[in-house]
Amino acid sequence: MKQTDDAERRRVHSIALAAWLNYLLDDTNDGTESMG
Repeated sequence: MKQTDDAERRRVHSIALAAWLNYLLDDTNDGTESMG
């Protein structure tokens, strides 16, 4: 179960990081047009 938990945490962290980077790129390109 610990292995599954670790994999899930890594997956969620990866998704969160990708979303954050995408937000930063959108913020740089569009200013505050897309907010979510």
